Amino acid sequence: MTEPSPADGRPARDFDLHVISGLPRAGSTLLSALLAQNPEVHASISSPLLGAIQAVRDHFNMADQTAASLVPDEDQRELHGHLIDGYYRQRRQGRRIVFDTNRGWTAQLGLLHALSPGSKVLVCVRDMAAVVDSFERIFRANPFMLTRLFAGPQEWSSVYTRVEALTQRGRVVGGPWLALKEGLYSEHAAKLLLIDYDLLAQSPLQVLEQVYVFLGLTPWDGHRLDGLSLPEAELARVRQFDQNLGTPQLHQLLPSVRYQRRDSVLPPDLLQTVRALNFWQALDGSKAQMLRQTG
Repeated sequence: MTEPSPADGRPARDFDLHVISGLPRAGSTLLSALLAQNPEVHASISSPLLGAIQAVRDHFNMADQTAASLVPDEDQRELHGHLIDGYYRQRRQGRRIVFDTNRGWTAQLGLLHALSPGSKVLVCVRDMAAVVDSFERIFRANPFMLTRLFAGPQEWSSVYTRVEALTQRGRVVGGPWLALKEGLYSEHAAKLLLIDYDLLAQSPLQVLEQVYVFLGLTPWDGHRLDGLSLPEAELARVRQFDQNLGTPQLHQLLPSVRYQRRDSVLPPDLLQTVRALNFWQALDGSKAQMLRQTG
């Protein structure tokens, strides 16, 4: 169903908006590709939409002390709504269900609720040791290309400095980790469905079935586990995104779903330290739901 008409009489959005968020290297690209098989769904890798919305909001509140008071909340809400509609007008190509992907959404659930009350959030999570291990493998696979994920030699010089940098506040792993913690214990936590990477990779069809139930959507029975891809225009954007970061194949999408268990390349002491960050394993005090591997 599409977004209901606002009380102020503005036209209803003619597509359903949901978001994908969570940790990096935790299956968001795979989940997007699987969802995008549904002809009614648009889903891709991380978009700049949330950043644009935040930039407009920040401008009203920072550029001039009186600017925010001159633009009522309802006008700001309408402006941000037009950003959403405009960004996806061409991209969705008439599809009625849109998934916007950004790891920052879990820290902006109040904003999401204000702009799109019916939206829900699919949150990709994974053992933090596996997340960091995945980044470390990418770094080691490209010894002559120093990724822009690190500020310089003081950060990329050893596995210890690399892990410390990645997990700092505001960095590629630490930022989404903090955003996840904020969202999980917020008043809007019921919007969240956490999806464990191992479960997604091993039982993707069962995960998709539960995703449709959570979102209140009619299940689509045409999903397949091979021939995975994104539209060519999206693939070109993905390749450019990864190249700009100096991280080739960061968003690599294999043609078929394949779960591969592997030993970590992290030293044992780092493994222990990073695994202690898996706070979502117990959802005590949170209204979020989680799909997890039970076997």
